[in-house]
Amino acid sequence: MRVSRFVAIRRRSVFIVSLFIFTTALTIYLISELHWRKSSTSGIEARRISHEYIHGGAHLPSGHLPKGLTMKILEDESYLNDVELQHSRLERLHKFCTSHVELWNSSVEEHVRANGFYYSKLDDYNIVECRIPKTGTTLRSILLWSAYHGGRNINDWDYQHPAADKEVSKLDSVPTNVAARILHSYFAYIFVRDPLMKIISSYFDKIAYLPESMRWLELIGYKMKFVGVVPSLGKIIKFLADSDHISQEHFAGYFTVCNPCLSNYNLIGRQETLSKDFEFLVANQTELWRSFDLSRKPWKYEKKRTTVTIDTRGVFNDVKEVDLRKLAAKFWAEYEAFGYDPEDVISFVNYRKTRDKN
Repeated sequence: MRVSRFVAIRRRSVFIVSLFIFTTALTIYLISELHWRKSSTSGIEARRISHEYIHGGAHLPSGHLPKGLTMKILEDESYLNDVELQHSRLERLHKFCTSHVELWNSSVEEHVRANGFYYSKLDDYNIVECRIPKTGTTLRSILLWSAYHGGRNINDWDYQHPAADKEVSKLDSVPTNVAARILHSYFAYIFVRDPLMKIISSYFDKIAYLPESMRWLELIGYKMKFVGVVPSLGKIIKFLADSDHISQEHFAGYFTVCNPCLSNYNLIGRQETLSKDFEFLVANQTELWRSFDLSRKPWKYEKKRTTVTIDTRGVFNDVKEVDLRKLAAKFWAEYEAFGYDPEDVISFVNYRKTRDKN
């Protein structure tokens, strides 16, 4: 009888201890989760702040965009007016393409047959844009929504990205010979971004949070060792640096999506100077001003999202400089053709690693 009672008491004690351990672990998890969410910036808030910054509103708080990023580029171009600036960028691209004819490895027809989907055209304005992801494409599409939809009110926007909007006419909707002719006869423009920063931005936007990260990791060919555990930025950088070929457009170079040497571009914009370049495009180089109001605040039309991005503190700690340099070498053509310097992002990452460890 005593033995049975002792066993019962022992079992009850084990159960109570186990329940206490479980409750404690659950409490710690919930507290850490709450702290993580409070210290993070919601997707919509981050985009709202970014839109304010891009559209000439409030400056971004430190931590959202690297302070001093591409300063070398901005300083080199600060003395040029808009026309001279475009001449300088286009001349650099022309010299690059002339010096590297090996990059002209396909005809224009072959190029638009494979990549016509990335080109949005406005026949009423004789304009065509090659959409490179993470260069402000969504923002520009919101601002130009009326132009793409026959002058309809922007309040009718149904939150579709131009890639998914069937009313946005693309070059893959016409015969390849017609598409090739459009590419050389329409006013063509492209917006670019520092290749390394484009990948870092894609990581935060596509991979840094579940469950969307699972699909994007599969698209770039990354095999997760532990299901449900998001790989760090350093692991993604190393994976891409070691990859033989990067084809997913958010992580690939511009020559994979829009081979600049096969197009007769009239304007090159930069994501880093998006507001200035876009305003010059609309007001001075085209007649887009007819359906565009520069006073619009685009984030008012941003579809609200419930996703939460991760806290950026410590995210850069496992990014190795050797991997960044190896990855940058894959984008040598983009860096040379558009005048970027990989040292800008490498210096920024090293700065963040030092700052976050202190």
